[in-house]
This record gives sequence, structure tokens and C-alpha cells, in this order.
Amino acid sequence: MTTHYEVLNVDKRASLEVIQAAFKALAVKYHPDKPTGNARLFAKLAEARDVLSDERKRREYDSSLANQFDGKTLVGSYEVLKFLAEGAMGRTYVVRHTLTKKLAVLKACLEISPEHEEVMLNEAQAIWDIRHYAFPAVREVLKLDDGALAIVMSYIPGPTIEQAVKQLGPIDPIHVGWMFERLLAGLNFLHANGVVHGDLKPQNIILQPENHGAVMIDFGLAMIKPNNKSKNIGYTEHFSPPEQLWSDRKPLIPETDLYALGMTMAYALTGKLTTPEELSRMTNIPGPLTTFIRRLTDRDVLKRPNWQKTDLLSEIGDIRTKAFGSRSTRGKSFPKVTYDIIK
Repeated sequence: MTTHYEVLNVDKRASLEVIQAAFKALAVKYHPDKPTGNARLFAKLAEARDVLSDERKRREYDSSLANQFDGKTLVGSYEVLKFLAEGAMGRTYVVRHTLTKKLAVLKACLEISPEHEEVMLNEAQAIWDIRHYAFPAVREVLKLDDGALAIVMSYIPGPTIEQAVKQLGPIDPIHVGWMFERLLAGLNFLHANGVVHGDLKPQNIILQPENHGAVMIDFGLAMIKPNNKSKNIGYTEHFSPPEQLWSDRKPLIPETDLYALGMTMAYALTGKLTTPEELSRMTNIPGPLTTFIRRLTDRDVLKRPNWQKTDLLSEIGDIRTKAFGSRSTRGKSFPKVTYDIIK
């Protein structure tokens, strides 16, 4: 099957301007009114232009292409098994190394541009030396045949918090307790290594309930050793603190991540986008846990706990003990969540 990209003779990551220019150049030659015209080919050109020039249609078309190529494409030493997801800057796939037969995740740039390449390199650099259970490990960075960059990372099976909430509704506070503790431990390690995640949200946290694991993914907006000259390049509004939304885009700080984590835990507890004030009115959530979240999500960054001066790990441990009788889930298993299992 000839793809729309092949019809226009453009790369899959071509910008809108490139797609339109390619159509115009080919239309001059193949328009039915021209001596070299070809009505059938011109119709294909027009269809390709219409689909690839519409953001929604192009996204749907790209997803269908990704699924058609499952198990048939080799990228370097990796066999592409399944399309996973698409974000603002990249598209992710589950892949298998052809020699070790181990699974991994490959994230490729959506477009070939200096901006996309910078974001991709930044993500790889942010966690290149990070070795912790709360983060994926970077395996390598590839230069694809078309010139685009791709990162290969460890494959983390499990549902995201967003997937769990969509299937289960509000998550039992006893389980939110261990999520909170694992994620805070991960953030402590990340911040101690000079990295701020910058985009914590339910879609970017994978759960592994069987061993009480929680893994933070997608470091496309991360900052490495931010300073006064650093500029954050994006945000997810509901989970971002006021200072991240300001027009002058202040550099990210660890307390930015604490706010996002608090808002994410509020989402997990309520099953919806909510505010800390609404959370306080819910009687089924232990008061100390609500108070803890409200401290992390104070809109005034100076009133949030300082990540270096406050032992948040000990605090959440004490809250779990007081609210639930211990820091364990006392045999209360996490409800089953359906997600794609790849072997």
C-alpha cells in the first residue's frame, strides 16, 4: 500500500509547510488540465494533502499506519511490535531487541526540526545517568534513516494512573498512600541529581501494584540543573503551579514537581480533576492525607515544603501509619486494571 507520505514524496515527520509545498509542486505537473496531467494521480495527491494538512485527520492516519507496521519494521537493532501513544513531540512504540529478545520502548520525534531534536536530546540527557526504580533507564539514542532522533528506554509494563482511574474510579486512599511514598522517594533522588521533571500528571506515572511500584515517564519538559537563564517550554495546565504558567516562564524548581504530584494524588483519590479545597470537603479521605496534599499544592511557591529542608518521606510514612494502622496495605490488594500486556 502506498501511503499519503509516499504519494507526496515527503517524510512522515514533514511539517505542514513542506506538505503544502510538495502538493503544489506535484499538482503543477499532474493536474488534469496539464499536458502531463494524470487525473487519477492528482486525486491521490489531493486526498493526501487534505488528510495530512488536517491535524486531527493526520493523527488518526498516523496511528493507523503505526498499527499496520506492527511486527514488520526494524529500527536499528529493534523490531517494532506495537504502537503505544503519541504526545506533543514524539511517538512511542514497544520494540524488541533482535539479539537479546528483551523488550524496550522507542520514542521517535514527530517531526525533523531543531526544536523537536532539542526536546528529544533533553529527555535523554535528563535521565541518562539516573538509576532508580521510579524511572525508566535510557538504553541508547538513535539517529534514524530519515535523520530524526529516537530514544530507546526500558519497557515498564503496567497501567498509568489515568488508566486506573478511568477503569476503577477513585482509588482507595490506602493505595494512594504507597503511591505517594514511592513517588516522593523517586523525586528526592531525581532532585538530588539536579533534574526537575516538569510534567508530572496521571498519564506520566505507570503503576506496578503487585510490588507497589510507581514509575515516572516522559521527561520531554524536564530541566537539568535549572538556573535563572533556564526557560520552561511547556506545561499541562491543571497539574502545573502558577509560577509555571506565568508569561515569563520562570525556571522549574523541585517544588514545581511537588505541586504536580499533589494534584495528581488528588486526582487519584477523587477520580476527577479537582482542587485541594474540594478534596478537603470529602469525608472518605483521611484528614492528614488531605492536609499533606494541600501543603504540596499551595499556590504560593514559598509556602510549599522545601524539598531539602522538609522530610516529606517521613511525613507520608507517619500519615500512612496513623491513617491505616501501618505502612503496609495489610493484604488489601489493588483492584485489577486492564492494560496491554506484551511478551
